[in-house]
Amino acid sequence: MEGGGRPVAAAVNVVSILFFGLLAGGRWLALRNLGRLVGRRNAPEPAEVVRNCRVSVCVPARDEERVIGRLLESLCSQDAADLEILVVDDHSVDRTGAIIDEYAARDPRVRRIVPPALPDGWLGKNHALHVASRHATGDVLLFVDADTVHHPGAVRTALAWLGDADVLVVLSGQEVGTWAEHVVSPFFWCLVLSAVNVVAAEDPVQPDEAMGNGQFAMYRAGPYRALGGHEAVRDVVVEDVSLVRRLKHAGARYRLRVGPDLTRTRMYRSFGEVWRGFSKNVAVVRPDHRVVDSIVTLGVITLVALAELGPWIAFAVGGWCVLPGLLHLAALLWMRSAVLRRICREPGGAWPGRPAASAWALLQPVGAVLGVLVFCNALRLQWTRGAMWKGRALQGARPI
Repeated sequence: MEGGGRPVAAAVNVVSILFFGLLAGGRWLALRNLGRLVGRRNAPEPAEVVRNCRVSVCVPARDEERVIGRLLESLCSQDAADLEILVVDDHSVDRTGAIIDEYAARDPRVRRIVPPALPDGWLGKNHALHVASRHATGDVLLFVDADTVHHPGAVRTALAWLGDADVLVVLSGQEVGTWAEHVVSPFFWCLVLSAVNVVAAEDPVQPDEAMGNGQFAMYRAGPYRALGGHEAVRDVVVEDVSLVRRLKHAGARYRLRVGPDLTRTRMYRSFGEVWRGFSKNVAVVRPDHRVVDSIVTLGVITLVALAELGPWIAFAVGGWCVLPGLLHLAALLWMRSAVLRRICREPGGAWPGRPAASAWALLQPVGAVLGVLVFCNALRLQWTRGAMWKGRALQGARPI
């Protein structure tokens, strides 16, 4: 029996080594992908391209009194010549509307728009952006979130990056203040950036490789309106990705850039906000497809757990699995460190801001466990009341 067990044990060891080796290889490929994206040259176009554009900045705002002043201050400080700032006060119950009115009284470029009641079949943010686009008079539409802040040259620089393209997506810097932001935000950014095929992102024959970012996305008005604008994605949760992919399918020219020195976002400010916010982002809640969506979510949880916790599983298995486990862990820590240094910023401060300390990468297992638990919470939401955001349910929406 002992002799017969040796071939089985050897086979298990070989399979384990190959498995953990593949996981390690995948992490190194993801790191290489991130390096290409961050290292992409942001060559400006001729100055006349910038001068001849009127830009309509469209902002959805619902109960954003904590951040809306900071955003409007940065938008009013833009050095772009021809600019209008359209803020849709989406039935806020706090001081959001009053703060917008204060800025509108000081700067005629700022307009506060109150939308009609949310129609059936629409998500709130999508409807707010649709309303803003209907009021926009610019040749170019720039969609930004209320929790963003922008360098004084952000619009002008983005126009230069847009050049002769139809769509520009800028991956904004992520402000991280609390410990939860430092360990969980890089976890999700590493997942997102690992899934981006940087080589194919701007390839017109591969439209489904495009990446969106509602925090800073610029569209030429013509192609955007010809597609139907946000009405075409009115019930889509990840509307930013869906919209740019639809535009690429329609022949639009697309560009992707990284701009932490251009624009920054602080999505969440506490562990509770991190937990609820990221759970909402990954929860797909379609009442008629709960079983299918749950199977997909379970599959994602399994893959993410293996990708992020693979090194520690390899160390537990021991033997020759330790080597690929070490390579896997090195790639994970290096990628966390790269995201913290290149994308994450400490809150406040002058531009370009202070990068987050790379030492937070050492808490990768903490971020991985919390990230996997967020996915598990999203699965729970699919079978209970569903995800809620800003007092509105996300049930019945399409994921992308």
